[in-house]
Amino acid sequence: MAALEIRTAKERERLFQEVWDEPAETAAKRYGVSGAALAKRCTKLEIPRPQRGYWAKKAAGKQVPMPPPLPPINKSLSRHVRGYAIQWTNTDGMSDELLVDGGPLHLLNHESIETLTGYISELVVEGQLRSPETVALAVMQSLAEAREMRRAERQDWNLRLTHQRWGRPVDGKLWPFDLSPRNEKRALRVIDTLDKTLFRIEGWISESEKHYDSRGAVEHHIRVCLLEDYFQLGFSEEASGRLTLEAKEEHGGIPVWQRADRTGDPIEDHVGEMVHALCVRGDKRRGLMLMQHREWERELAASERRRRLEQRRNLEAKFRQNILECARGWNEARGLREFCHALSEHQQTMTDDGRKRLLARVIEAVQRQADWADPFVESSDDALGLSLDLWRIGEEYFTGLSEFDDR
Repeated sequence: MAALEIRTAKERERLFQEVWDEPAETAAKRYGVSGAALAKRCTKLEIPRPQRGYWAKKAAGKQVPMPPPLPPINKSLSRHVRGYAIQWTNTDGMSDELLVDGGPLHLLNHESIETLTGYISELVVEGQLRSPETVALAVMQSLAEAREMRRAERQDWNLRLTHQRWGRPVDGKLWPFDLSPRNEKRALRVIDTLDKTLFRIEGWISESEKHYDSRGAVEHHIRVCLLEDYFQLGFSEEASGRLTLEAKEEHGGIPVWQRADRTGDPIEDHVGEMVHALCVRGDKRRGLMLMQHREWERELAASERRRRLEQRRNLEAKFRQNILECARGWNEARGLREFCHALSEHQQTMTDDGRKRLLARVIEAVQRQADWADPFVESSDDALGLSLDLWRIGEEYFTGLSEFDDR
């Protein structure tokens, strides 16, 4: 490996095996890092390492402790490692039809589907909000801030005119949801349950970053990631107190799943159903994205073929033009040489020495022109330029052809 980049569970397991098979310094050199950097990475990935003196004892033939088991992936570690629960199938040989619409979760392998099914069947929303984790605490803080703003507005009617709109909820609404105290606790329990457990299927939930819309109002949402796709969770309440849980696509706001309370059938009992629906959507979205990538690759390949075909045509056209020039040159050279022969015969019959010498110079000049026009003769003349050389033309042509053959 060129660098110590550990992103998947298999790479983590391999590093664990390496630090117990050989001294850390040896493994560190192979990764191109220092021993201290390797130790830090092992600590970050919760990979146990041999204690000091382990390798000296082993080299001396003394008994050394067995390697401890590699700790399983937990929530904090899931932020750094992927591929421990979800594995995608190889789609290289999959048809376009199957890739786009092969049924629910068709892109996951069998073990991943079993992991997902087991998680959904065991998912139970806690009856009470005990030891809430990061997301629930963040939502509670957001609700408290919005509630304090609502209280201040009610106490000071002039606040609407004096306080800046930026950062204020619209019309005193509570964000990310405005519910009665009872349903607010229910929503927080749903959020906290997902926050504590989604890492088991390589998912996560968070409160999205706050931002401001065109009216200057605070907007933030509950964000869920499943199968590398992103969704927004929303809670709403009817006048009767019935609570509704809805999941939408993050981009576009297209509803994916919705469920409202029913008599004796609260939404808490259907959170696993929602998780399954979001995973199915994420699986389908991945198929569509892979299909788009295929189409892009095909278009890129077609464009490359068109470009290479144009290059080949230009090569053939240039070769044809050069060969025609060679043929014309060869014909001219033959005519000039026949003419030189006729001039030589005529020279032998001449009696005027002056004209005879002049004709000899003419014959020499015509011979030079014939050599320059002849494609079989390598000739270069400062006045005439570089001649058409059949050997050079052939070499350029077949060198160009070899580039197409190599590809």
